[in-house]
Amino acid sequence: MNLYDEEELRKKVEKNKKIKNIVLVSIVVTLVLIVVLIGTIYYLIDNPNKITILLNGNEDEQLESMVITKISEDGNTLYYYPIRKLASKFKYNSYNGDYGVNVENSKNCYIESENEVAIFTEDSNIIYKIDKTTNENDYEYDEIRIDNPVIRENDVLYVDTEGFWKVFNFRISIDSKMKKINITTLNQFIASAEKILSDNKLGSLDDKLINKKAILDNMMIIVSSTSGKKGVRNYSTKEEILGAQYDDITYVPEKKSFMITKDGKVGIIDYKRVLKIKPQYDKLLLIDSRNGLYLAEANGYCGVLDENGNTKIDLYYSKIGVDISNFKENGLKTGYVLLERIIPIKKMNGKWIFFRIDNNKASDGTINVQCTKLEIPEIDDIGCVTNMISPTISNLMVIKDYNIIVIKMNNQYGFMDIQGKNILGTKFDSAYLETTSNQTNYYATYGLGNQIDVIEEFKKLGYTKSN
Repeated sequence: MNLYDEEELRKKVEKNKKIKNIVLVSIVVTLVLIVVLIGTIYYLIDNPNKITILLNGNEDEQLESMVITKISEDGNTLYYYPIRKLASKFKYNSYNGDYGVNVENSKNCYIESENEVAIFTEDSNIIYKIDKTTNENDYEYDEIRIDNPVIRENDVLYVDTEGFWKVFNFRISIDSKMKKINITTLNQFIASAEKILSDNKLGSLDDKLINKKAILDNMMIIVSSTSGKKGVRNYSTKEEILGAQYDDITYVPEKKSFMITKDGKVGIIDYKRVLKIKPQYDKLLLIDSRNGLYLAEANGYCGVLDENGNTKIDLYYSKIGVDISNFKENGLKTGYVLLERIIPIKKMNGKWIFFRIDNNKASDGTINVQCTKLEIPEIDDIGCVTNMISPTISNLMVIKDYNIIVIKMNNQYGFMDIQGKNILGTKFDSAYLETTSNQTNYYATYGLGNQIDVIEEFKKLGYTKSN
């Protein structure tokens, strides 16, 4: 045998040896995977309800013990979390009852941190939230809508995953097949975003709380280190969304839009860079997230625009929205839209009028929002501040269960429904609510010591509770 044949034989032996090693390693890896799979299957069989929750990458058994599941009408698994226990875990204070109302009840609860307050109501798809770092009034809330309502289980209020992340400022992903929930906190994202901006010399993260929350929607609102102007970049790709050319930017999470200020004027641009409202107003404020309605102010006049900049109420009025600070016991969280349908507007002559919000679905599926002026006489004021002094008696502006607003004309009070009908006549000296033993009743007085039970009078006229 010559040297060439010996070398070929040696190479062949080495090749066969490598193949055997590869096959052996593959077999071992396969066996390990099979063992892991079998173990996982047996574990799931023995623990069919086991839900794994990872908080910032680490399993959190405390959260796992809190979560309960429900099956939706379409067969999907919904995960619910106890609100007050979540508050305790994440260092929020929590209380039963309504924020700012000195009466506890089991239908509501609220949580409070140094910067925010959020209030929850059983069976409601709306969570009200206030950013205490920017809002001077502790009675005007932002409206957060969730698909599934707050529920009660064993006398405890629960919120689903959507409400959880929107209120506690997390990003949450769910693997329903593996029953695994990944939760990442806002602070984790903030630290990551600050490092990205620093490493790439892209400026600094804007310090407004509402703007930091844009990271949860994969966007960073930044401040240029050279000009001090503000812009927006994609968190994942660092791609520029809005150039750093604006005096100020405020994120509007309900619409994934940005309120931009340039040369002293305010407008709206969405996350796709579409200019929705030109920057030509002195003030813009989202007052109805469901219908996308903004209060607009220019040159001392107020009106209402939709989210595409179309005028719904002409900029012709002195004021939009009524002060609700004296009516906390009415369950009001906003004075801009009462009973989700009525916009109170003050004219230049000091009188009040109402516009009703109507949304109609067009043939192409789009929603057409209209604001229609109610054909009623101008009124002097909205709501009644009673002079009756009692721990159980409170001022009255609305009766939510019956969609009723208290109005004042010629120093007398009356009750108007959302169609503009004055139900009992404007003839009462006062109107108020009284709460005793968690039961609320509504009264109106007239003459010398005369009083009526308002709800009983409504029922006689065929009025029933609204859904």
